[in-house]
Amino acid sequence: MNARTCENFDLLIEPVAGTGAAPGERPTYTARVTDSPVAQGAALTFRLPMDEQTLALLLTRFDPGRSGIRRGPASPQSQAGTQLGTALFSAVFDGAVGREWQRSLDRVDGTEQQGRRGGLRLRLRLDGAPQLAGLPWELLRDPDDGGSWVAQSDRTPVVRTLSAAEPLPPLALSGPLRVLTVVSSPTDLTELDVEGEWARMQEALAGPLATKTVVVDRLPEPTTTALATWLSRHDVHVLHFVGHGESVAGEGVLYFCDAYGRSNPVDASVLGPFVHDHDPLRLVVLNACRSAMGDTTDPYAGMAQGLGVQGAAAVVAMQFPISDRAAL
Repeated sequence: MNARTCENFDLLIEPVAGTGAAPGERPTYTARVTDSPVAQGAALTFRLPMDEQTLALLLTRFDPGRSGIRRGPASPQSQAGTQLGTALFSAVFDGAVGREWQRSLDRVDGTEQQGRRGGLRLRLRLDGAPQLAGLPWELLRDPDDGGSWVAQSDRTPVVRTLSAAEPLPPLALSGPLRVLTVVSSPTDLTELDVEGEWARMQEALAGPLATKTVVVDRLPEPTTTALATWLSRHDVHVLHFVGHGESVAGEGVLYFCDAYGRSNPVDASVLGPFVHDHDPLRLVVLNACRSAMGDTTDPYAGMAQGLGVQGAAAVVAMQFPISDRAAL
């Protein structure tokens, strides 16, 4: 099956100056379409559809910690996701913005009827509104489309972009796609089934590995020194981290190991230069909790956000903690 070719629906969200200052007053925001397949310039103003206390309560339900607890479809996490995702979609995709979104979807449907696998990529720019950047926008849910989750369809992927990010040119490969995996489980932190994750990567890529169109290497030691040595001697196109992540005082960190196998917290200021200076690198995957968690005052404080500013073309990361089972 051919890959989809997505068009972009770029949505910029910014605060309206002077709002939200009074006690109990909710801030007002502007959502403006800066690019779409059919037009641009549609805009609306909106307020968050719930007060700060209700919002904080919903967000706590997304933070269960890494555990083995299984949760069914009616779990508090699922209910919170439905409530918040529906409320965010209804607030933002209303009026002119909602009409332009629907017209763009109709345009994509037209290309499907012509035999091309098209899609509509929602690109959110929230760095001007750090108070909103920490919300799980990936849970956007359209109540008028059968309650569909926008990001769950490969026709409508949801990504975030930063105004500071500069697009890198496509990388032409003359050989295999090279993936470097950092498998880190420090002895002084909760043990994770990182070997299980490593095994599943081999299983998932068995076909490309057999044809040598993909090569997956494992960093001999999960240390920053070993990473620096490897990147100085090998081309790496995808960097895949497996391990613990955390947000400490608003800064995202990944836990590499030190020379003795103990945890070594590494933030974007340390890891970023590795990404910035390794020209072949195009994708960073962080299978680690809170590796995309931001800060309500600094839009670049998270690990994923920091790597984006340092020049990572794309980062896949997690905003909230997940169970080890889900990580697998």
